[in-house]
Amino acid sequence: KKRKKKKTMLSTVFLLWMATFLASADSNGSSSRRLGLGGHYRAAVVQYGFHGSPLNAAHKNLELVLGDFRNFTAQAATQGAQIIVFPEGATYWVWRETPRAALFLFLFFNCVFFRWFSLQMAHGRGRDVYATYGQDIPPVNASAPFVPCGKTDSSYLLQHASCMAQEYHTVVVLNTLDVKPCTNHTDPHCPADGRYVFNTDVAFSEQGQLVAVYHKSHLAGEAPTFDKPVVPEVVYFDAGFGVRFGLVICFDLEFQKPFRQLYDMGVRNFPFATWWVNSPPTYNAVMVQQGKSRTWGINILGANCGEPEFEGSGIFSSGQVISQIFNATHTATALLVGDVPIAPLEASSRPSATTTTT
Repeated sequence: KKRKKKKTMLSTVFLLWMATFLASADSNGSSSRRLGLGGHYRAAVVQYGFHGSPLNAAHKNLELVLGDFRNFTAQAATQGAQIIVFPEGATYWVWRETPRAALFLFLFFNCVFFRWFSLQMAHGRGRDVYATYGQDIPPVNASAPFVPCGKTDSSYLLQHASCMAQEYHTVVVLNTLDVKPCTNHTDPHCPADGRYVFNTDVAFSEQGQLVAVYHKSHLAGEAPTFDKPVVPEVVYFDAGFGVRFGLVICFDLEFQKPFRQLYDMGVRNFPFATWWVNSPPTYNAVMVQQGKSRTWGINILGANCGEPEFEGSGIFSSGQVISQIFNATHTATALLVGDVPIAPLEASSRPSATTTTT
């Protein structure tokens, strides 16, 4: 009897130890089951090192980039991703176009004037060049959804993004340029060259429908090459899998409008296309993404450029790291996929912060 009692006690101790071990592994590992209430969705973000050449026509560079984007979307779909987010600038910024002197000023001085100066040098021919990468994007029409896929009168980028979303049944969020003709006769804010060039996010549903168009409100050294809306726009869309997403681009995340407006409307999921300039030790891309996620109790799907000094991408829920990448020493292109709670934990119920690793 004593031997049997001892054996039972050892079994009980072992089972308790296993339960404790599994609970610990679940709270510290990559599993997102403990991160929120209700269901989850599977998200993908792409960190992308810029490709292309200033010697190429815009169409050729777009073919290269969108070909890569299609491959990423296919890979994400095989992993069950329901939404994929691409970084800011990837469809129109040609990295090798930047003179070394301009890049040095951008990185070393890291202030508003030198950001502006370096971007003007990098842009070279300025608005005329960048306008060739953009298109006049139609407004979203909920009553008659626009599906660019297969429509030859639509731009190359809109067609391909729509077809990607449709083919892989995945919500696609990517950054492009919206070129809007205007005239001073009807619009006192119209630029001198008769057009707006907006840094723009577009979102396509799983059926390839254009469901959101958002113009960046807070430019970070991009003016006067790019324009901003007179009043910050508040844009969100509802995905077919039951999640409402609010759109902000890069520097927008640091301002009340539109981020706080979206938050006050109940939006807790943010696809975040960015080209973030890392400013160590306290202003690195993943630190900002994780910190914002924790402070506000939100989900951030951060897709950043993959060039040295500008990279850092991740999927964060209430400050918890679901997936991330950060290496400031070399170009790093990567696909991150993770399960995200539809309803992230509020400030009162979330666990202690997870340290961002580099």
